[in-house]
Amino acid sequence: MGLLTNVCRSAVLAACLQVYRLSAVAFPADAPPEYARLVHTRLDISFDYPQHLVHGKAWITLQAALPRQDSLILDAKSMDVTTVTLQKGKASLPLPYKSTGTQLLIKLDRSYGKDEQYTVHIAYTAKPDALTGGVAGPVQTTKGIYFIPAGNDKDGPLFQVWTQGETSGASSWFPTIDKPDQRSTSEISITVPAKYRSLSNGVLKDQQEQADGTRTDIWSMTSPHAPYLFMLAVGKFDVVHDNWNGVPVDYYMEPEYSTYAKQIFGATPKMLSFFSEKLGYKYPWPGYAQIVVKDYFSGGMENTTATLFGDLLRRNPRALLGDEDAKWIIPHELFHQWFGDLVTCEEWSQLALNESFANFGEVLWGEYAYGKDAAHHHSYESMLKYFQQQKEGHDHPLIYKTYKDETELFDAVTYEKGGNILSMLRDLVGEDKFFAALRSYLSENAFKAVDAEDLRTAFEKASGNDLKWFWDQWFYRDGFPVLDISYEYNDVAGTVAIKIDQQQKGDIFTLPLKVDLYTNGKRTTQDIKVNSRSQVFTLSYPDKNTRPALVNVDAGKHLICKKTDRKSLEAFLYQYKYAGNYLDRREALKACVQAQDTSALARAFLRTALHDANDGLRKIAVQYTDLENTDTRKAYAGTIDSLARYDAEPLVRQAAVKALRSLKDPAYKQLFVQSLKDSSYNVVASALIGLNKLDKQLAAQQLTPFLEDNEMASTILDIYLGNEDPKDNQAFLSIVSRQRDRQKQDYLVKYLRYLSTLNDVEAIDYGLKQFQQIAASIDDQLMDKKGMLGNLELLAGFKMDLLKKTASKKERSSLEKQVASIQQTIHDFSINMD
Repeated sequence: MGLLTNVCRSAVLAACLQVYRLSAVAFPADAPPEYARLVHTRLDISFDYPQHLVHGKAWITLQAALPRQDSLILDAKSMDVTTVTLQKGKASLPLPYKSTGTQLLIKLDRSYGKDEQYTVHIAYTAKPDALTGGVAGPVQTTKGIYFIPAGNDKDGPLFQVWTQGETSGASSWFPTIDKPDQRSTSEISITVPAKYRSLSNGVLKDQQEQADGTRTDIWSMTSPHAPYLFMLAVGKFDVVHDNWNGVPVDYYMEPEYSTYAKQIFGATPKMLSFFSEKLGYKYPWPGYAQIVVKDYFSGGMENTTATLFGDLLRRNPRALLGDEDAKWIIPHELFHQWFGDLVTCEEWSQLALNESFANFGEVLWGEYAYGKDAAHHHSYESMLKYFQQQKEGHDHPLIYKTYKDETELFDAVTYEKGGNILSMLRDLVGEDKFFAALRSYLSENAFKAVDAEDLRTAFEKASGNDLKWFWDQWFYRDGFPVLDISYEYNDVAGTVAIKIDQQQKGDIFTLPLKVDLYTNGKRTTQDIKVNSRSQVFTLSYPDKNTRPALVNVDAGKHLICKKTDRKSLEAFLYQYKYAGNYLDRREALKACVQAQDTSALARAFLRTALHDANDGLRKIAVQYTDLENTDTRKAYAGTIDSLARYDAEPLVRQAAVKALRSLKDPAYKQLFVQSLKDSSYNVVASALIGLNKLDKQLAAQQLTPFLEDNEMASTILDIYLGNEDPKDNQAFLSIVSRQRDRQKQDYLVKYLRYLSTLNDVEAIDYGLKQFQQIAASIDDQLMDKKGMLGNLELLAGFKMDLLKKTASKKERSSLEKQVASIQQTIHDFSINMD
């Protein structure tokens, strides 16, 4: 365990010891944080659905980690514990215990020697709704089990129950040692109404029908895994069965979506084959299930053998068409079954060993399934997310030991930057050595917890190189190099001087780079090492009588950096044609986009870019073609119109429609109407917005068929927001009110923005009353009441600013009534918060 975890746990332990002294139950005063190791966890779970309670029995087998262990501390949040006993064969010995609200302190019957095993039995009721303070974002740090209400389901009080263990939510539904470096085999029995299905880790070992109309499902996992990866889900699901080399592969979806299961998840067996072969380590678990649930607050969670997905995949194929997040999340979560589940970070500061690899897994699958261009486009777009986060002032080392809250780790450093660091490492050591290192890392650390130094050991062993400098620079430091690259040619000497300045603040980076020189269509490669603030590298021409047409620094284009590359436009165009990989072409496109207003050569190149083989580059070319420029518009508006109608990729069609709608040209009205029949919702949404800009009356007619379609809800609400028309008030509220709670809350914020555009006292008064009713219908555990109150206060402040600025008596009277209505709503909402 790392220092932070040890310090925190020591503080908790000290407080616990004091409690025990007061209770006349003695703990050793110097008990270290790691005093026991999980071995096996057996759970017997049932639910009180209306009260959102978990009734549980746990049999936990542990082994002592100390020479003499006479006490035990388990994480157990918000649990009423009724029994704690020591299991001795068939006999049970009651044990003294005390609950602190977050932990269970147990006095054992005697001192146990190091590695000696014992089993405690605990009967409890978990009350997850009593837990507060967790963050609903990429992870939920406190509450680990969720009861999703039925809504319109007339068959019972429950729609679904599902869990979220990462980072420390597991101990809200069963007692455990809730740390990522713990591992346990498991057997989880779940008693559910017979009409529901359950899912948990491992394989379904047995099902037992009960006389009361319930059924007990027994799930067995014989390989050890971390507590945060324990899971269960219960609900009305269909199961679509698949198979990979005799390993069951199952897809759990609600009945209305199950017909789409193979379309959404059908590539899973191919992914299992590809990853197993590429890593040289066969998928390590007895089965793999993927389940799609309602109201999950993130994209997916890689529970061992049973990945849970949220509303991102709870959609029909038309809605998923062109959705980049949905495209990549399935391989991301599957790759975790090796990196995160088989081999687990030992503490959360090492989370990159889970998440960076999962992002890298997306790229690997992309290369195989979609081609290198598509994979590299995805990789570079992910790096841009990191650059944006860094620009906003949020940066930290990949291995981040000084975080204040675990949620800080789930960001673009751990995911996007980390994935690109692994791509750099792959380029540095070479393909064969890279995957040899991963095979060694997985084999030697299977079913263990690791840190970044374990990964370095594997790579140094496979490559034969000292890689401490790479780890120090990319794993343990933040930031990235900012490079300025310039060239000076000496045709007499037959040399080119490449000047590279590192312009970032802070430390210098060491950068081994390859430089490709192209002469007469032939390429030669030379190696350089950048390791100073400013350096000049003088390279000889391959043909000393001919100046190279292109000098391409960082030829592999894997370096995480920002750079100003002072090539000529002609050199960039040569790079596009002859260097040819995705980033070579993207750099050339960027150079031409920047020069299109002044260079006929750059404008002429745009035609090539608009027909690039990669849809990502076509999309970028569309987005940055300057149609406000008369010459450019004459040359390319027709091409972009054709892309809007006929391009094979929905994201290109969407970009083309969006580019044309910016012109507000009635000539494109019919195109927008035609695009409303597109197979992709993204294109439909873009076209509907464009049509509304040209003809609001026609747009209102055309959006009618989409009013009940939740996939179009956000777009329609944006149109209402832009129209600023009180006549849309009731339709706006109708769309908001039918959403699930999580979406309903987001749309209520949009509704308050809509009210800010209205100057109609009756419409605003009515809207605020409806707002309160809808807000009151949202589950208290999901409602961000402080945030919603803040948005109401912003609305009041906006109207008061208008009041200060107007001199019209009529307008002042109207605004005063609006402000009074908003302030009354704030008052009522504040009372309801309490």
